[in-house]
Amino acid sequence: MARAVVGDTDWQTRMWTMNGWRARARDAVLGVGGRSGVLNRVVVPRQAQLSLAYPGPRERVGRLRTGMRLPDVPLDAGRWLRDELDSTEPLLLFFPGVGKHRRDVGGLVEHHRKKHVGIRVTAPADTGERAHRLLGLVRPCAVLVRPDGAVVALRDPFGDEFELDQSVRELTGVAAEARWVG
Repeated sequence: MARAVVGDTDWQTRMWTMNGWRARARDAVLGVGGRSGVLNRVVVPRQAQLSLAYPGPRERVGRLRTGMRLPDVPLDAGRWLRDELDSTEPLLLFFPGVGKHRRDVGGLVEHHRKKHVGIRVTAPADTGERAHRLLGLVRPCAVLVRPDGAVVALRDPFGDEFELDQSVRELTGVAAEARWVG
């Protein structure tokens, strides 16, 4: 990530310090890019680091994948999904799913709030299921997000609880509850 930031900075410095015919060519290309919308679709998200994807194994659920930045989709009451982020604490989101796959996640939210100190746990209000549709989440899903908005893990909230706890532990560095197998 550091190499990418330094590389972008170097490229931009060279681009903005051009003069003569190179500066005129740069301005013409930027003008076309601005009018066509390419700058807004490609350059602006990159500059704002909205298109960052951290290295590591890729898990995918719907349109979410680990390493990507949490998308901002509308929720109930004029709120947005990224409003749930906190600048200091990781976030564990529980989505109940839609239609015949929908399950009550309220008990899981309360359970994980008590179990994990130093992490924000919530189920975003999405009664019209608009956020679910935009994110492509049909089945229930637990989404673990770093404070900077990067998606760390995508888990079945009704699956192996130890797996979800392990993901939280890896992110926070807090030991997970021991589990006996046998």
